[in-house]
Amino acid sequence: MQISSSTAVSGRASSAGSAGDGNQIDKLQKQLRALTEELKGVVAEDIDAKQKQAKAELLMAEIQMVQAQIQAIQQAQAQAQLDAQRAAGDSSAAGDSARPKAGGTGGLVDAYA
Repeated sequence: MQISSSTAVSGRASSAGSAGDGNQIDKLQKQLRALTEELKGVVAEDIDAKQKQAKAELLMAEIQMVQAQIQAIQQAQAQAQLDAQRAAGDSSAAGDSARPKAGGTGGLVDAYA
């Protein structure tokens, strides 16, 4: 039974964290494809039904884990992009508020409205 080979594959996903996010996603997607192909191959393996089921369940769990890792990286990238946009917006807003507004209190009302 080759269940040990698929558990070795899952160990590579966590070690990919030192690479850049885009590179890490590429590695995880490659791993996802390999796990999917291995899952497809379980049907043709010459092992009993219980072993096939156990191996298929293990592979499906690993596939879900890799998908969750990809999703977490993508969410972190999206959050970082939002944070950068907010920071850029805050710095430009700070520059605008440093300039006095013309028109008396109209500027203050607009700022608080």
